[in-house]
Amino acid sequence: VIFTGAPAYSQEELLAFSGLKPGATATSADVQAVAQRLSDTGLFSDVRFESNAKGLVYSLKLMPADNMLPTRFINFAWWTPADLTVALRARVPLYLGVVPINGNMQDSVIAALKAMLAEKNVPSANVVAIPQTQLGGTATAISFAIESPEVRIHTLTIAQAASRPG
Repeated sequence: VIFTGAPAYSQEELLAFSGLKPGATATSADVQAVAQRLSDTGLFSDVRFESNAKGLVYSLKLMPADNMLPTRFINFAWWTPADLTVALRARVPLYLGVVPINGNMQDSVIAALKAMLAEKNVPSANVVAIPQTQLGGTATAISFAIESPEVRIHTLTIAQAASRPG
C-alpha cells in the first residue's frame, strides 16, 4: 500500500489510518472505504486509488492551505497549548495542529478533548469548535472551548516570571 501526494504524513501514519495491512487481502469495498475515510477528514481535496505493479496506490491531493486553520484552545486550564497538540497528535489520526474547515476532523478533536477532560474528572463536558474570523468574515483559526461546565480557576501558581527591563 503506497500513499502519494501528502508529504506532511508518513507512509506509516497513513497506513495506520487506513487500517489496511500490507500483504493482506482487501476487497473493493475495503479499498473504497479507506478512500472515503480519507476524504471525510477534510484534509484532502481529491482521493484516488489504483492497483498497479507497485501495489495499491492512493493518490492524495491536500486541501489548499486556505481551507486549513490553526487550532486554538480557550479554557483548557489543565494543559498548555503545546501539551494539547502532543496529546491530540496521539489521539487524533493525521492531526498536525491545524484542522480543515470542512470534514470530520473537528469532530475528532472534540471527541479527543472530551475524553481527556473525562480523565480529569470532567466526564460530561461540552466542547465546541468556534471559528475565529477577521473583519469581512474570513476564518483565521478554529478555537476549541469548554462550553460547560464553566471553567473556574481557584488557585494560580506562577512558577516563573519574566523580569521587566528598566
